[in-house]
Amino acid sequence: MKEMQQGSIWARSLMLGLTLGGMGVPALGAQQAQPQIREIPAQPRRLFSPPDWAPVPEGLTIVLVREDAVPRQFRILDVELSRKIEEAEIEMIANLLRDSDDMVYDRTYIVYYLPGMRSGEVGWATSHFSPDLEVRLIGPL
Repeated sequence: MKEMQQGSIWARSLMLGLTLGGMGVPALGAQQAQPQIREIPAQPRRLFSPPDWAPVPEGLTIVLVREDAVPRQFRILDVELSRKIEEAEIEMIANLLRDSDDMVYDRTYIVYYLPGMRSGEVGWATSHFSPDLEVRLIGPL
């Protein structure tokens, strides 16, 4: 009877190991699986229309190239500007873009591109709210 009980404990331990292994918990000596990189599908470009009261520089076009978000945590925007603008204007546009969504996020990351630049590569400038606004010009003004 004692052998049966030990066998049962062994069987229960094996089942626990198989269960945990199936839940993504690696077994002893098992190699870690490499994380898979998923391709994010292209999104349609859309024109950003700031409110009429906003002092947006004349002739500036703002196009949202990509938007990704985790509700209440963070939002990422790739934006194409029709031309270079001053740092103070980037700050104003960053606030408009952040406030354009009814959802409140802990952090908002915005990358600005100029015509001919590709989304996903190094942008011309960035503005991040984490939580305070920080503007960084990567390319020349």
